Amino acid sequence: MSCYIKYYTEYLPRISSVVVSIEILNHLAHIADIALVSPLELVLKFSDGHNDSIKLSHAVYHPYNKIAKSFLQFSPDDNCYTLKLKCMDKIEEINSRSQNYFMSFNDHYRWNAKYLNSMRKNDTEFKICCLNCRNEIINSSDINRMNELPSEIWSDMMDFWHCHKPHENGEHQEVDANKYSVLRPSQNSINIGLYYFSLNNGDAFNTGLNIDTETIDFEKNSNPVQCSKCEHVLGALDFKTNLIKLNKWNFKLIQSDKEEIFNPYSFAYSLIIDSINSSASRVFQVVNNNKIYGKTPYNGTVPNVLYIWVFNSGITASVTGLNLLEDCLKIYYSTSWEVLESERRVTNKRSFKNEIESEEIELQSDVMADLFEMLQRSNKNLPKNCKTMGKWELGLLPFEWKQ
Repeated sequence: MSCYIKYYTEYLPRISSVVVSIEILNHLAHIADIALVSPLELVLKFSDGHNDSIKLSHAVYHPYNKIAKSFLQFSPDDNCYTLKLKCMDKIEEINSRSQNYFMSFNDHYRWNAKYLNSMRKNDTEFKICCLNCRNEIINSSDINRMNELPSEIWSDMMDFWHCHKPHENGEHQEVDANKYSVLRPSQNSINIGLYYFSLNNGDAFNTGLNIDTETIDFEKNSNPVQCSKCEHVLGALDFKTNLIKLNKWNFKLIQSDKEEIFNPYSFAYSLIIDSINSSASRVFQVVNNNKIYGKTPYNGTVPNVLYIWVFNSGITASVTGLNLLEDCLKIYYSTSWEVLESERRVTNKRSFKNEIESEEIELQSDVMADLFEMLQRSNKNLPKNCKTMGKWELGLLPFEWKQ
């Protein structure tokens, strides 16, 4: 990372612009020249002869390669500059702030059925292996079908409808709650959800799994499912439906020429998108349930509660030292309830519940750790004028973290 600058660029499709924020870390140097060397790169020249480059989040246009310093807005309090550049393409016509998938089969997530089936069409074999020991759990050659699951909200709506729909002749009939809400894969097949694989207990390809029948989660009516080799917990068996749910972040997807992992924070990302689309929630209390079903990737302090305010979605941004971040959630976050309470008082002096509704999300410790680490990683690389808003800290949560 540069010792001279920190930068943040954000693509604004509705006004066809890219906003660039730059913090000058070396207070003895000042910008002598700024030039657009390509539609995706700015170069800063400093008074001491040092050059630094900024990778832009979208292709921009400027009539001259050299950009006049009068275009820069300077903030002396934090030694930061702001610059707005026009994009090369036309203004995008966007009817809604977020695309609504909640009543549809959504393939906009990692390791979806469309993606995995495309490998088989190209005769590419893949294995889904334990992240801890690489023990093979699922081999694509053993699977009959891979089917897409709808969003969690779709399942909840189906369950609600069939439990409350009108009955013929006013007569009440017994309804099996699992009949409509449970989507069961056919034999030796898997259903694929936002963050998990669903399969039948006892299918022929399940030899890499062990069911821990001695440990019971009475709240969820389930037993832990372990890797048969290292006993790493990979998911759970619902003993009412006899379906195994394997959390994607406990696995590695291995092909002949590459390997992929599913970042645990992607689970939180999916839950937030689901909530935004279904109930327009923007403020969340993310609760750590203190259960760890995988290796905790974050070595710092994992908060018990994280308050997040989703400021925008679908963001494309670039940040110092990080790759291009696409389809991001732009999130202001805090570990302090007082920050949320203060926001309520500033917004209106009436009751918090009447003004700002918050939705609770419960996460396992390993997912909570990864979510918090991702937000902090982006925040520490931001320039000062973008880092915070009041006592809220800004973090970016991309759809996919590209290493």
